[in-house]
Amino acid sequence: MKIRKATMKDASRILQLLNSDAMLTSTDELDYNSNHAREYILGKSFHTVVYVEDKKVVGVAIANIFKIGKYAEFYIIVVDPNYRKRGIAQELSNFMIDYLKKKRLDLVYLYTEEKNKPMMSLAEKLKFRKGKKIYFYFRELK
Repeated sequence: MKIRKATMKDASRILQLLNSDAMLTSTDELDYNSNHAREYILGKSFHTVVYVEDKKVVGVAIANIFKIGKYAEFYIIVVDPNYRKRGIAQELSNFMIDYLKKKRLDLVYLYTEEKNKPMMSLAEKLKFRKGKKIYFYFRELK
């Protein structure tokens, strides 16, 4: 097992993972595309790490960091369905939280779909407090 910073060599696998879990998008009409993976890896505000096991990327965690406000959004955590229930999401989360602490941030937010019970359970294990219910709206700009 190894957790490391994501590189562009990981982009296609990260994209596969992002689209492997319907709970990651707030509507069934949206999918991730290669631009998303590229932004998460190369974007200045994102910090993306991968979990490697058996020489294969089996998990990814992404945080969006707001340096001026000194906070982050724990944006995405996803683990390959064949590797779930092994503590990988918790290891990725702890790794990311430690990184955010080292960056001297004051707060981290975590959002999840109301039906995503595994993520809610993880958030509680990580000592996140539950906030208000938020509704998601979107508009495609085409």
